[in-house]
Amino acid sequence: MKSIRQLRNIKGKRVLVRCDFDVPIKKIRNKKQETRYSILDDSRLKACLPTIEYLLKKKAKIILIGHLGRPGGKIKPELSLLPIKNHLEKLIKKLSIILIPIERYIGNTAIKASHELSAGEILMLENLRFSDREQANCRRFAQKLASLADYYINEAFAVSHRQAASVDAIQSYLPSYSGF
Repeated sequence: MKSIRQLRNIKGKRVLVRCDFDVPIKKIRNKKQETRYSILDDSRLKACLPTIEYLLKKKAKIILIGHLGRPGGKIKPELSLLPIKNHLEKLIKKLSIILIPIERYIGNTAIKASHELSAGEILMLENLRFSDREQANCRRFAQKLASLADYYINEAFAVSHRQAASVDAIQSYLPSYSGF
C-alpha cells in the first residue's frame, strides 16, 4: 500500500479514513442517573491524529470510519461512536464532527452528506460493526462505503490483518493509501 505522502491534489477531495476507534470505555452514571461514557485510554485516537491533521491541512473532505467492540451486527447504544466523536472534537479542536447513524449511511443520506462536505470538514459514520456485513467482508457493503469517497486511507493498523469490508474489500473500489 502506498503512503499518504504519495497522494497528490487532495484539496476538496473526499477521503475515507479507516481509524482504530476500538478503545476502552467505561459507563458512568451521575447523581441524576444519567449515563455517559468515559474513554479510559485514548492512545489509539491520538495515533490517528497526524493523518487527520494532515488531511485537514491539505483541505480534504474527511469521512472517518471504524468500529468499537463486538456488537455482532446489532445496534448497541453502549458501543456507539458518539463518545469517540466527542473526544476527537476536543483532540483536534474541531467545532463539529457530523456523526451519521448506521441506518442512514447504508442508504443515500451518507452519500448526500459526503458530497455536501466542505473542504476541511469531517463526517463520521457510526460503528461499522453494527452491520453484520462489515465482518463478513461483504463486497456490496464495501462498494457502499467506497461510494462516499475518492480515496481510502488505512489508519487502523491493528485491524489490517482482518478480512472486513472496510479494511479488505474496499481496496478493490478506491485508490488506497496507508496513513502515518
